Amino acid sequence: ALNAAQAAVERAQETYDLHIRELANGNGSSKLPADDPQVVAAQKWWNAELEWTTVDDDNNSNDTTTHKTGKPKFKPVYVLDPITGEKVAAPYDVLTVKAPWIFGDTGDNTKANETRLLVRDFYDHAFKTFVAPDVLQGDKFILIWRGPPGTGKSRGWGAGFMLFSLRELMKDEAYDFNRIVWTRDDQSRCYVFCGDGTVEIYKSRANAVDLASDPQTLWIQDGAAQNGFLDAARGVIIVASLKQDNYDEAQKSASRILDSPLFGDGIDQYSVNGVPVELEALRNIAFPHITDDELLANFLVFGGFPRAVLTDPSKGRALLQQALRSVYTRKLHPEGSVYDSD
Repeated sequence: ALNAAQAAVERAQETYDLHIRELANGNGSSKLPADDPQVVAAQKWWNAELEWTTVDDDNNSNDTTTHKTGKPKFKPVYVLDPITGEKVAAPYDVLTVKAPWIFGDTGDNTKANETRLLVRDFYDHAFKTFVAPDVLQGDKFILIWRGPPGTGKSRGWGAGFMLFSLRELMKDEAYDFNRIVWTRDDQSRCYVFCGDGTVEIYKSRANAVDLASDPQTLWIQDGAAQNGFLDAARGVIIVASLKQDNYDEAQKSASRILDSPLFGDGIDQYSVNGVPVELEALRNIAFPHITDDELLANFLVFGGFPRAVLTDPSKGRALLQQALRSVYTRKLHPEGSVYDSD
């Protein structure tokens, strides 16, 4: 009887596994049709033209595209030269995605049919040093990118700089992967970005587990680590807040744990308006209605938390608690700093 019961359980599991695979292959109701507006919007995001702009002064906004206008697209940020005491521009970089934001609330960084993202100073170094080598190696890995909420982990980094940098790696034959599964813990959907430019969306995040069993698939999970991530064949990149529950299980198997710093966290210059250069740059990109006085007043209360300073001061207390947790976790894992050189 015991053997019969065990056999019944195994058959039920096989049936369930087959059902999940059918859904993942588009043979069930979980996969949205290609003409669904959500799929169309996601495909537009994935194939969007990118405009990289370096903002340096009133008369010069450099970019790598043919975009040129009579006046700069973004206001510069000024600092005082430590030698001469003169006011000089502090360059900052902007990634403009020529498509509307698709992952939840649009926020103030979406203007018409484009989305503007601040490229923080360490993004390029972090990607080339910590992400690309793991992807190239081809072995299974788990990378945790964590930090206080509202510091650019999900937008500027996760669905912006990192996603599009991975898109470029797909074009290089040395990087043997052709699909990125993207999930977020506050959304039920599962996005699949393919190397041929197509995008698939499934109604359930549960599909990610089966999809990520393919060794040519990377899995980006934004938020709490999802059940099944340990079964991924290639690699999982978890973008999480500092709430321990979000990555506790993943931490045991992580290849690397990286900390996303606050704005003004030790290395950032301060502008002539008394705030970190990156914080003022983000204001110029996405929140131009906030005055210099408002920016400084909120910064003096909440520090380098853009979400509290620029969008929702009511959440400032919780973010300050996250900052204390950040200090504690950095002491536990100093090797996880994105500024490490090896």
